[in-house]
Amino acid sequence: MAISLKSKDRLQYPGDFNLDDLILVSYNGFNVDIKPLLIEFVIHEDIYMSCVSGEIILTDAVNLIRHLPIIGNEYLILTFNTPGRPIITKKFFVYKIDDRVNPSDADKQNIYTIYFTSAENIVSRQKKISRSYSNLKISDMVSSIFNDYLLNTSDTTLSKTLYVHPTLGNKNIVIPYMEPLQAIDFLAKRAISDSGKDYSYMFYETLDRYNFCTINECVNSTKDALHTYTYFKSNLSISPKYMDEEFSRIENFQLMDPNNSIRNIQNGVFSSKILTHDITTKSFKETDFSYNTDYYGLNLINPNGMLPVANEPFSNNPYSNYSFYPQHSYLHDGIINNDDYEKIVIKRQAHMNHFDTSKMMIGIAV
Repeated sequence: MAISLKSKDRLQYPGDFNLDDLILVSYNGFNVDIKPLLIEFVIHEDIYMSCVSGEIILTDAVNLIRHLPIIGNEYLILTFNTPGRPIITKKFFVYKIDDRVNPSDADKQNIYTIYFTSAENIVSRQKKISRSYSNLKISDMVSSIFNDYLLNTSDTTLSKTLYVHPTLGNKNIVIPYMEPLQAIDFLAKRAISDSGKDYSYMFYETLDRYNFCTINECVNSTKDALHTYTYFKSNLSISPKYMDEEFSRIENFQLMDPNNSIRNIQNGVFSSKILTHDITTKSFKETDFSYNTDYYGLNLINPNGMLPVANEPFSNNPYSNYSFYPQHSYLHDGIINNDDYEKIVIKRQAHMNHFDTSKMMIGIAV
């Protein structure tokens, strides 16, 4: 990302943005604008990460790291926007300073990296939940944990919103001394969408909000393309006439971790078996998953699947992925089977690992 040095109101090139404020707030109350010290600035959003994080690299000729000081207990206030678009202001918690290069005799500047993350990440690591939730949807439990343990109501600059996609059925679940974010991940692995066909729940943060939803439901919420991108060489000189084309241009792409049949066999994508043992009734139960039998009953991004319908050697070998889970019937009064491991585990396992069978990294202008 490059800081625009021209008009703040007019886009010059795709990727331009205005960094208005980069304020470091020390634990002792001092505020310092560190934008003049900035070398590099990165923010990470990832559906496999609960919270947004990032890092900034600074070159420091005034030894700010000592005199402020910077100790990994600061707040970072960030204000930026794309020219002509709304201004975004975010507040993050600084948790680490690393990769420090000490100044030499010829160059008296410190160079170091400041790592930051959302405040909820820090709050979560300082709390434990020991609580039971009775006769509630898992989506309602997640909302309760977020509002009761993570939401900061005393500082409006840290307040966040949560989008929740409803889950299927009511459950009784005990959270045994888990961190709030850990508890939400625990619940995500037990959640089924209200359609009954999706087991791919994720909890992640974007710059806009937190999300508890399935990958497939988000993709299939609309069948219409939100935007169309094309891979082509950029114009050497970009005029406003071609600016829209530049925002639709794929700058680079890479096929990542292509389909691997051995990995798919071991990860239970094609076929698997789960053995459950009920400690109350002293009974065992085996449940199989077969790609060509069960996977097409799920909510899919690609309805065509990976295997041929006939004459394939993979989907009828459940012992290729075998797991054991203990159960406890009537653990909650009046409920025979509250865990439903045999319904959830192998289908979620196939669902989530299926996403790793074909991935592409695409670089575009934003």
